[in-house]
Amino acid sequence: MRKALFLDRDGTLNSFVLGEYITHPDEIELLDGAVEAIQFAHEWGYLIIVVTNQGGAIAKAGASTEQIEAINQRLVELLAGQGALIDSVKYCPHYPPEKCTCRKPESGLLEQAIAEFDINREQSYMVGDFDSDIQAGKSAGVKTIKIGNQEAVEADHYVSNIREIIPILKKGE
Repeated sequence: MRKALFLDRDGTLNSFVLGEYITHPDEIELLDGAVEAIQFAHEWGYLIIVVTNQGGAIAKAGASTEQIEAINQRLVELLAGQGALIDSVKYCPHYPPEKCTCRKPESGLLEQAIAEFDINREQSYMVGDFDSDIQAGKSAGVKTIKIGNQEAVEADHYVSNIREIIPILKKGE
């Protein structure tokens, strides 16, 4: 079994403004520390899996699934160009009231990856900036790291930016 680092996309790896949606690949801007955190995690044997809700971009901003896939590919290319490799990107295209098991806070995206890559839950982490990210991680049985302030859902660890996950991963807490 392998360990994994599950990462939310918007607000965790790339800049994001609440209420706005990324609808074009050129809008991806990596956050400081994203490259270093991913490089470190890979060096320590973590699979890097991006799990992202994109139903809002589709339902509210009119993005197509092809655009979402192009945006995700741009993220992968930007990171890879700096030596930070992504093993998989999984996204949920659904938006309420549509019911699904893949939209965070549900754990479907994580469960898909856990089955696909034979992931050890106890050695894995979910990192995100929203309570829904933390809820998904908890439901999937992985450790959680919240970027930003504590809200309604309690995470295992809190950091102010993605770079600060490195010591947590190193300790394996």
